[in-house]
Amino acid sequence: MKKTRTKILAGTALLMGVVLAAGILCAKATKTPVSGTYSSEIVGPPERQWIDDEGILHIRRMPTLATFSAPGSDLVGTVNGIANFNLTWPSGTGDGSAFWIMNVSWRGLSGTFEGRFTADIVEHYAAEAKAILHGTAGDFVGMKMLLSIQGGSYGTPLEFEGIVLDPHGE
Repeated sequence: MKKTRTKILAGTALLMGVVLAAGILCAKATKTPVSGTYSSEIVGPPERQWIDDEGILHIRRMPTLATFSAPGSDLVGTVNGIANFNLTWPSGTGDGSAFWIMNVSWRGLSGTFEGRFTADIVEHYAAEAKAILHGTAGDFVGMKMLLSIQGGSYGTPLEFEGIVLDPHGE
């Protein structure tokens, strides 16, 4: 009788664990659109720069600061970046990349995203860029932000759109 009761309790506990795990695994990830503008500026000299024999200007580890403000999506905050560029000199056409640490507030949440930014550069300005960022602190831990960025002319804000992916679901 005692063995039967133990088997029933163990079976019930196992069944409840399976049901709970299935519920967690079936939670649907959410994808929430985000869009707006940001401005970017250089905040210090690069660690290293040179022009090679082919006329390519190489810039390494240049500190940058971006300020996000997104009308309609309430994404606001700042991004500290360390950027690298390879530009045909003097036209300013080439490519760039950066590591970003983004401290933002969005839809009542706040925290940090970190990740990579890559860009095609035309006339010293990002023409098209992408950023893939992972939530590392605050409310964003485990989330992902994917951004597509369109440039304008020098001195004007860049426009971005993308999604915030929350794998935990609603």
